[in-house]
Amino acid sequence: MEEGWIKLHRKIWDNPIVRKDNDHFLVWLYLLLHAAHTEYDVMFNNERITLKQGQLIIGRHLISVELGISESKIQRILKLFENERQIKQQTTTHNRLVSILNWERYQHNEQPFEQQVNNKRTTSEQQVNTNKNIKNVKNVRNKKEEIKEEKIHFADFVAMTNAEYEKLVSTYGKNFADQCIEILDNYKGSSGKKYKSDYRAILTWVVDKLKAKPTAKTNNMNNYPQREHNNLNDLYANTK
Repeated sequence: MEEGWIKLHRKIWDNPIVRKDNDHFLVWLYLLLHAAHTEYDVMFNNERITLKQGQLIIGRHLISVELGISESKIQRILKLFENERQIKQQTTTHNRLVSILNWERYQHNEQPFEQQVNNKRTTSEQQVNTNKNIKNVKNVRNKKEEIKEEKIHFADFVAMTNAEYEKLVSTYGKNFADQCIEILDNYKGSSGKKYKSDYRAILTWVVDKLKAKPTAKTNNMNNYPQREHNNLNDLYANTK
């Protein structure tokens, strides 16, 4: 998970949906902590999209594993949040795009207030703050570069960067790449195996496994020689 912090407004205590029970509250905090705070491009449903502030791409299986809550309850909680207009979500067979509503209302930037305080400080303090701001800008730029290389879940158990996925598609084609992801996802899900790099695992053995997979057999009837008949009398005689 990314470093940093979020604002937790006191009004959350007045929200009966979020406070329904401990699991609801925990899932809500999970969404807040994993939502994007800066915009960046990601792959979702085989398309490149711009992930906006307050959005995240996640699977209910991963939430279940990290929070220790059953997948069925995770599904019910997210559906309740959606029905009560706490979130919007767009689901696929592998993951879902969750948008937290009213994100900017509670996570807005307090820059104007900070500027008022800074205006009351001494010249030396302002210089220190200027240096800090320059350093922060550099950190933000570096952070954005890191975010661009963040691994995205293309399946419940398979994650890689957009660049790695695009390399697979460029080298083997989209259909082949998606089949490789499906094979690795099924293997990791059934065996519990973990890899430091799912992309390298695909290159190491999944590609060869898929290439070795036998293709559909052709109709053997087409291999039999066809007997020629000179006329209809010969054909009729063969049926007696």
